[in-house]
Amino acid sequence: MDHAASLYAGQSVKINLSAGATGGAFTGARLLDQPASSVGTAEVESAGSDYNLVFKAAPQASGTTALRYVLLANGGASQPAQVSITIAARPDPSKDADVIGMISAQLRAAQNFAQAQIRNFSDRLTQLHNGMDSTSNLDGIHFALPTSHQQRTTDNDRPGDGLQQYNQLADAPPPPPSPFGPTAAANSRLAYWTGGYVDFGSDKDNSVRFSHTLVGISTGADYRLTPDFTAGMGIGFGRDVSDIGDNGTRNNGRSISSALYSSYHPDAFFVDSLLGYSRLDFDSRRYVSETGAYARGERSGRQLFGAVISGYDFRTPSHVVSPYVGLQFYRTWLDGYAEKDADAFNLAFAPQAFSQFTAVTGIRGQYGVPLHWGLMRLQSRVEYAQLMNDTGYARLGYADTGNDSWNMKLSDMSKSTLSLGVGVDFLLAHGITPGIAWQGMLGLDNNNSRSQSILLRVNVAF
Repeated sequence: MDHAASLYAGQSVKINLSAGATGGAFTGARLLDQPASSVGTAEVESAGSDYNLVFKAAPQASGTTALRYVLLANGGASQPAQVSITIAARPDPSKDADVIGMISAQLRAAQNFAQAQIRNFSDRLTQLHNGMDSTSNLDGIHFALPTSHQQRTTDNDRPGDGLQQYNQLADAPPPPPSPFGPTAAANSRLAYWTGGYVDFGSDKDNSVRFSHTLVGISTGADYRLTPDFTAGMGIGFGRDVSDIGDNGTRNNGRSISSALYSSYHPDAFFVDSLLGYSRLDFDSRRYVSETGAYARGERSGRQLFGAVISGYDFRTPSHVVSPYVGLQFYRTWLDGYAEKDADAFNLAFAPQAFSQFTAVTGIRGQYGVPLHWGLMRLQSRVEYAQLMNDTGYARLGYADTGNDSWNMKLSDMSKSTLSLGVGVDFLLAHGITPGIAWQGMLGLDNNNSRSQSILLRVNVAF
């Protein structure tokens, strides 16, 4: 009896040759033809009284092949019958939106991890522009995001007698002891701090739609070597969850970082610098449209990041206006890896390395409003950022054929972005500074990257 079957390249199929056959009890089956090695392999296996043809298509096979066989019985062999097997070539994975989105999400997460640490450490560096601002700064976890380098001035200032105390903070000499709390920390050369934020964003590039949630936390210690120069070191942690499309494709990323930083701030001029290293890990889940299954993978990597930012703080008794420019960079290396759980549709990805440079310029403003119980600081910021290079291509292939069969163009985030932010801090007694801020980021190109952030922070000086 003739049979027919179809499958994708790289898959296997099992065909019961004795099903529907007549002529008594069969004692075996024999193939009269063997497929070419470029087509696949075929063999007969027994399962009780049944005899099955097991055919495995070659990874690059396509088309139709016919194999003849006979069934054996005590009376001899049956008449030859035929199995027709149709092999469909597997699709080009470099055109699959879930594949493009998953690998692009890994690169975006790596970029966001670097930006998270740059923002957190830059936020601390901003506080060091006055030599007195090395007060210990603990419990400064931010909920929300992209803060610029210049988002706020000292979070550890003591709220003395309203505007008079604020004027003292704006001057270089350290303030006299405040009746609202201890001042030993303000005079200490050594300081400890912690800070972070949560970011929610989304964008769409052609047919690939992204949404992500990123958490970045940093903590460190710095030492004021001279009134004009402070240096320190710290560590950071990042977590990113990115959803791609509507079929359940997801990428989870983690980073652990360490960094060195310094601030040189003679008078109102400042130069802040940062250099750090991160270890990256990713877990991926990719939807396979051909089978409805999910392919899973694990990937590791490493990253070097840094920033140099310079500007000038124009101060009056109640205002601070600070224009600034800077350069951020990150170099990322991602290891190669292969997926599992999707049979012939598992993919393998080659190692990747990419560098990105971003130029930023912006202006930060702050206005102090004295209150009878402390000081309120109104803040605003505008920042423009320009990414100066692409993320490039990724090499990939099916896991059973290697990882360099195709080159895939990755999806970039918006290269030009504009960020706007507003916020308020309250300088209270005992060195407590709660604050809230909003920031929005808008991509200025066709990628339509968007991000909105709500920042809640409480800084406590010791």
